[in-house]
Amino acid sequence: MHIVSTAAGNHVVGTNFFGQARGIAIGVAPRAHIAMYKGLLKTDLDNLAGTPDVLTAIDQAIADGVDILSISLGFIDSGIWPESESFSDKGMPQFIKKWKGKYENGTQFSSSNCNKKLIRARSFSKALRATGLKIPPPEEDYDSVRDFQGHGMHTVSTAAGNHVVGTNCFGQARGIAIGVAPRAHIAMYKGLVKTDLENLAGTPDVLAAIDQAIADGVDILSISLGFCQMHYYQDVIAIGALSAVEKGIFISCFVSNDGKYDTVEVAAEWIATVGASTIDRALTSTLKLESGFEVEAQSYYLQNVKITNTSLYHGKGHSNKSIYAPGALDSSKIAEKVVCDQTDPHWIAYQWIEVSRKGALAAIIITVQLLVPPIRSPIPTIFLPSTSGTSLINHLSGLSTEPKVKSWDMISTKFGTKPAPQLGFFSSRGPPVSVGTLKPDIIAPGVDILVAYTPNKPDVKLGSYDFVIDYALLSGTSMAAPHVVRIGALIKKVHPEWSPSTI
Repeated sequence: MHIVSTAAGNHVVGTNFFGQARGIAIGVAPRAHIAMYKGLLKTDLDNLAGTPDVLTAIDQAIADGVDILSISLGFIDSGIWPESESFSDKGMPQFIKKWKGKYENGTQFSSSNCNKKLIRARSFSKALRATGLKIPPPEEDYDSVRDFQGHGMHTVSTAAGNHVVGTNCFGQARGIAIGVAPRAHIAMYKGLVKTDLENLAGTPDVLAAIDQAIADGVDILSISLGFCQMHYYQDVIAIGALSAVEKGIFISCFVSNDGKYDTVEVAAEWIATVGASTIDRALTSTLKLESGFEVEAQSYYLQNVKITNTSLYHGKGHSNKSIYAPGALDSSKIAEKVVCDQTDPHWIAYQWIEVSRKGALAAIIITVQLLVPPIRSPIPTIFLPSTSGTSLINHLSGLSTEPKVKSWDMISTKFGTKPAPQLGFFSSRGPPVSVGTLKPDIIAPGVDILVAYTPNKPDVKLGSYDFVIDYALLSGTSMAAPHVVRIGALIKKVHPEWSPSTI
């Protein structure tokens, strides 16, 4: 009652509290219409037992048409490709909030690229230039907010991409590409360029980008980048985020992709740090041997090929050959065959070169740690975790004759896979090095996310052909963080009195 009347109470003259504070009681938006959804009971005020009821209330508000997604989302990333259909302003409302942001011209980008969807675009590189580093030529990056790498494109369209029907990645994952907050307005702040991806010269530019987002008045910030964990007073993400939180801005940030082996990169208590989970859609490949062995695994070879009645080579009895050490393979023994490789993930690229150079038809790679997909393999390839991979090797070792592949359907899209969600194998588990803090805070979809990508350079090589793509399947905690902005936006709209920490 108190909260609702604070937000939207009409004029009531002569109010007081036992004779005190006499005057007019009026909400901050007295002409607003009210829709009330009860999500808390007295018995639940001091614990989290009723959290699902709060979410149910939010869902009902959405169903009733409460406009909770027409907000401004700020992104600190590698830029944006404004011509993408995902950033069309079709059906978008005019941004009526008092907006302080401006547009910026630069290499292959001008204010005409902005619209009712993209309401702010700016790049930051003063600190980078001050160190003597130069912005790369357009063949490597753009001296503007235009995205060259594709990372920023993917994260921003995950959060706020408009409806695009009939998207796919080489025929896989067909459907509608849509961000979690499709009616949200976008403000992109480019804080990293290719020159600085491997060092910290431009970190002040990232801080400047966050400061500008705060000054422009964004409602929510999504940051899918970070640096090696350090003291808070040295961490530009933590410093900038604290200023944003003090201004009431909710922040969602990636946690890092170091799996279970390392700690997290973003650990400040005032930031919502996000790990990555799987979804119930999988890109699978089914391998069947003539001996009866059958296994299903993930594949990221984007052509839908089928292999039948083909010999399989696995270097039986030769340790160097079984891991495809350079010079160990004989092309006469593996040419036009499927090869099975036991490998370390750090050597996969070299071993692919070796097996493809020697004429192998396809590869089965067994690895203790799968890589962050998608993997652009030069030949048809599937990846087996050590459990099923060990079963395959034991089976092959027990055969008295040369094994043969009966059938191998390279790739298909399956929906409703179980169990899901599961924690992505690459998602950093934490905890952070700081005492008394547990991170990450939450997990969200971050495996095989299909949204917009930069169509400016070859991204896939099949045979002798290079292909560009405008919608890509990517994985990482960078893809997970933008999903959480929807939850933040929903709660912020339904409970405008809540602080970012409460959200």
